[in-house]
This record gives sequence, C-alpha cells and structure tokens, in this order.
Amino acid sequence: MNAAAKPIIKIDLHGTQITDSDLAFLVNARKDLKQLRYLDLRLTKIGDAGVANIKGLGSLQTLNLFRTQLSDQGLSS
Repeated sequence: MNAAAKPIIKIDLHGTQITDSDLAFLVNARKDLKQLRYLDLRLTKIGDAGVANIKGLGSLQTLNLFRTQLSDQGLSS
C-alpha cells in the first residue's frame, strides 16, 4: 500500500486559526476521513457551526474541544 492510499486517522489542529468554515471545507472535501479516529481542536475558535460538520465521522474515538467556542446548545445537537 502506498502512502497516498493510507487513510487519515489523526488530525491535530490545536492552537491554529481554523474557523468553522475551514472545518466544514475539510470534512466535506476529504472523502478519506471515514476512518478518522482522533481530532484535536483545542484552543481554536471552532464553535457550534463547525462542530456540526463532524457528525458524520463515525470512527472518531477522541475529540478534544477544550477551550473552543462550542456552547451547550452546539454540544447537544
């Protein structure tokens, strides 16, 4: 199996300037995230709209949302 064919299983974006629309683009543009297991968004400005885009990541085991803009409403939906 070559490197291009390997699935993405970890993305670490902590402390970056990623926005809700950036996260939406990443999740929707990349079809190879179906096996993503780890997503670190701590210390970013990701909020309710951004987190709504990760609902389809069924293999996700670890999601770090420490000190993001996520509200209780966004967490419940």
